[in-house]
Amino acid sequence: MKIRKKILAVAAATALIALTSAFLYGCAILSPAELFSRLGDNTYVEEHSITSVEIKSPPNVTEYVLGDKFSAEGMVLKVYYDDGYYSYETDFGMSIQEGKTITTQDGSFTATFDGWSVTQELSVALPADLRSLLGEDRTTLRMEAENSEMELPEGNNLSVGTEGRTPEEVNDPSGGAFIANLSYDINVGSRFSFRFTAEKGGWCVLSAGMGSVGSTGAPRSFDECLTVEVNGVPVTVTKNPLYTVDDYKETGYPAAGYWNWTCKDITAFMIEEGENVVTLEKPASGSGLNFDYIELTACGALTAS
Repeated sequence: MKIRKKILAVAAATALIALTSAFLYGCAILSPAELFSRLGDNTYVEEHSITSVEIKSPPNVTEYVLGDKFSAEGMVLKVYYDDGYYSYETDFGMSIQEGKTITTQDGSFTATFDGWSVTQELSVALPADLRSLLGEDRTTLRMEAENSEMELPEGNNLSVGTEGRTPEEVNDPSGGAFIANLSYDINVGSRFSFRFTAEKGGWCVLSAGMGSVGSTGAPRSFDECLTVEVNGVPVTVTKNPLYTVDDYKETGYPAAGYWNWTCKDITAFMIEEGENVVTLEKPASGSGLNFDYIELTACGALTAS
């Protein structure tokens, strides 16, 4: 713990000694060093310790859109000491570097001062157009089931499945097969992951063609039905609806319909050069989600691994 000296107390003591010296030494004004040398070594400066730190004023900006630059400008810490003193500090460490590009993982940051820390919450919204984060030189990796066989190398736990469903219910572009399913039952098939290799790091958009047997009732949003982790870290999922009324199709199968397999953007995140792992999970029970295909779009080559 760093000890901070009472500057005001020292200044007051010095002024008092100066006045006393003027009286004792024939009104001759002596410097503090001369005074201390004449008074001997029986003087001291009292020290005090930090007891707590809090945020006096938050940063000017705490609400970001993905891709904005971080700034802690305007943030002030209030530091309390064990003798009742306190100070306001604007020079402190930060867990997010000033000017860093905000990602969905930056939901908070930590400010540190003399070994003490305090957390400031941030909100990070996704842009309306996730692909606006990408440059012009885009490549897309499409992973899909073709003729009921996965065209993916080993090491991915995606699987083709139609068990328990009629062609009318499945009814997807891959001939009655889907690449993965998040089940009705959260304890069965509610999580899957896949790996891919990126030529370089940067922004990546995750999209999927999905379908689900259901009614024409109000569809849920992606953030209500899916959680996504990238390399073990949760990322923000869009609040856009999984399906719209226009996506709903009647099948002719008694009392059944399905949501069309339209490609929808789900989230955007930063990927690393080399291998990356994406995990999707269904956080609550309810309608099952069938994935006909999954797409990753980024700048630089992407390959399934």
